[in-house]
Amino acid sequence: MIRFHLDAIEQLDVALEHLERKDKNATRFALSLVDNVAELALVKLARTYEQDNEHAEFFRQGPIHSIKEVEKASGIYFPDKLTGLKNLGCLSEKQSQILRNLHSFRNSSHHFGETHEKVLHSITSYYLQQTCLLVSQYKSRTTCLNDWLDIPFRTKRYLGEVKYVPNDIRSINTDVLFTAYKTLALIVESFKTNLPETLAKDLLDSIESFEETLRFLLDGGPAIFEQQEIFTYLVTPEKTFSWNAESYWHENKSSDGYKDFLKKELKLKDKKNPLSIWKQKAEKIKTMEESKALETYCRFLDKKEEFTIYKNKLDEHTSDLDDWVQLQIDIAREK
Repeated sequence: MIRFHLDAIEQLDVALEHLERKDKNATRFALSLVDNVAELALVKLARTYEQDNEHAEFFRQGPIHSIKEVEKASGIYFPDKLTGLKNLGCLSEKQSQILRNLHSFRNSSHHFGETHEKVLHSITSYYLQQTCLLVSQYKSRTTCLNDWLDIPFRTKRYLGEVKYVPNDIRSINTDVLFTAYKTLALIVESFKTNLPETLAKDLLDSIESFEETLRFLLDGGPAIFEQQEIFTYLVTPEKTFSWNAESYWHENKSSDGYKDFLKKELKLKDKKNPLSIWKQKAEKIKTMEESKALETYCRFLDKKEEFTIYKNKLDEHTSDLDDWVQLQIDIAREK
């Protein structure tokens, strides 16, 4: 147990040092370090339940914890670990959801190259605090005196002079380890990051960017659309706002009936303009508690949610329209 905590404190201190730089690449590295400690803590916690079952089996008492949940907690997937430990009573529903959401940022940053630049420092700071709480839950029944013989210098900053009587395991004061996590969390708190404010501002900026892109779609193509009706047509296939609109104009010498044609051809249903509702949701995040703000933010940007679905379709249509506009420019230049 002691070796794990000594190394975890050292690693979190390295993450803290990189967080203090407030550089996006340093912060991404800090996020990876924090996430790694969190996952290792889940592994250690799951192992305690495995040991309980092994001990019970040794005395022919049968498993005292659900084998299914222990296997899930001991698995290789982060969400499964959280689910298993939650069902075993080790994590609360709230704590499990917080860690799930925070881990998703590390995944998207590490695997998909998303920088989350505007929110990453606040997210990583919060993740470090939550990881300190998580790691403090791990208190193994076994320890080793030899672990105290090689304390990393970074860890010594938090422990000070560690005194114990050789060959007397009862003389070890492990409380200093858990005090170190409280100190780390307090240092992060001194950064005075406001997670709900940061998340709300990022969403409002994203919505504003969405509106700016939308204006190009409204004004740049061969067919005329109004903002209050555009969401009805955003779900259409590509070329709706470019080549298809141009073809309709050539065939009919007008684009007046194009929208009615699309509705009939694609069986479209009228969609309300959700921009004002999105902005209201983003504004509400400012007043939320940190975990609730994080959950709302993640849900808003989920790939299955309305904003992301519309954003992906908008990007598809604007890219397509941009190609059409460039073609018109090239044609005009040749003339």
